[in-house]
Amino acid sequence: MSSKCSLFDIPINSIPGGTLPILIVDGKISLMALVYARYLKLSGFAPTTIYQKIKSIKLIWDFFLIKKQGSIDNKTFLMEFAEACYFGTNHIQDDALQWKKKTMISMDNILRDISFFSRFISNEFNAISLNMIEKKFKNTIDYKYIRDRKKTTDFLFHLDSRSKTYNSWQFKRKITYDNVSSYKSFPPNRIDDFFAACSSLRDELLYFLLAYGGIRISEALNLYIHDISIDRLYIGARIKLSHPSESKIIYKDENNRKKTITRQEYLLNNFRLNPRNLLASTDQNYAGWKGMLMHFKDETGLFSEVKWLTFEHGEHFYYLYKKYLETIRLHISCRHPYLFISETGRPLTKTAATKAFLRICSRIKLDNSNIHSLRHFYGFYCANVLKLNREVTKEMLHHKSLDATNKYYHLSQETIHNELEQAFRKLKYIESQEDLESCY
Repeated sequence: MSSKCSLFDIPINSIPGGTLPILIVDGKISLMALVYARYLKLSGFAPTTIYQKIKSIKLIWDFFLIKKQGSIDNKTFLMEFAEACYFGTNHIQDDALQWKKKTMISMDNILRDISFFSRFISNEFNAISLNMIEKKFKNTIDYKYIRDRKKTTDFLFHLDSRSKTYNSWQFKRKITYDNVSSYKSFPPNRIDDFFAACSSLRDELLYFLLAYGGIRISEALNLYIHDISIDRLYIGARIKLSHPSESKIIYKDENNRKKTITRQEYLLNNFRLNPRNLLASTDQNYAGWKGMLMHFKDETGLFSEVKWLTFEHGEHFYYLYKKYLETIRLHISCRHPYLFISETGRPLTKTAATKAFLRICSRIKLDNSNIHSLRHFYGFYCANVLKLNREVTKEMLHHKSLDATNKYYHLSQETIHNELEQAFRKLKYIESQEDLESCY
């Protein structure tokens, strides 16, 4: 793609979190985008969210500089920009942008980012707002559109007075269902083959945690060594899950005095590092934190724990963990407290973990699977093997709502068949008992 804009992160020492995305437009720093990024940072937005919002601003600058350098009214400009986002431009020969088509959700996010940026610069610099945010009125809306969207604010609704015209443009894209599976779980019948093909003890430990502990890869990469302990009751691993920057940690300083500080302060004071969730999304060491339901509280704050599918899984993980420490982790000099490391002793990156996962899948000739499918396998196991209800599975996955759990909770056809067969047998038994009683 030919572009006159570029976007990259630079370190900002005066702001907690370390970096800000800088937008370069025609060789010059966009000061308005920089002020807006700083405003978002001080408002508490995550680095990845800020980067995506500034990236949306870069898109509209690219479109303006490459496609629309002449004067054009805002209405036409925004409509053509939205069409380019939605349908893409890579199918047009010799097109300078070469954008891939985006989903409706992605396009909504881009338009929302641009609209709020436009409103921000309008308020702060008395500039003319590019796209005013307007509410829909009952006499101008299409009710099917509202049912589908379930939103009260639309950032392009005012551009067309007739909702039918807008809707006909909105839903033009053809929806295909090729290679769409009902859920994204790692194939249960291949899970043993997968772990048998693991040639690295570190990889086996990590993927075992994802599959039978049900946590996300980013949560695993944020774990410290001392987050793992022995559960004396079940003789298995007890893994504490805490917020990677805000939760507190108790440790002994160089004078052997106990201190309780946040993890962010602990990393900065002892290792000169920032928490991985506060790094720029473009940083190779970035590991986000999506959030989870916290079940416990102690002197370090709120936390949760890994819930093993069975006690045996907790025991096996602790066996692998001790072996990993004895043979790998404690023999490599590391200037950080993270559990999972690379061959050079640096914190393991998500990219490296994903590539290792795909290499193992390639060995067992398994296609169309990703590292997050191991968490979906955990949900599959809860529903089909343990036969837990959705409420319990929600707690196991540390979800805050059942809507999130529904994406992981899927009954296999075999489970459905067995449940129907049991129900049929039970019904036949009741009928036979009634027939028997009628004989007396």
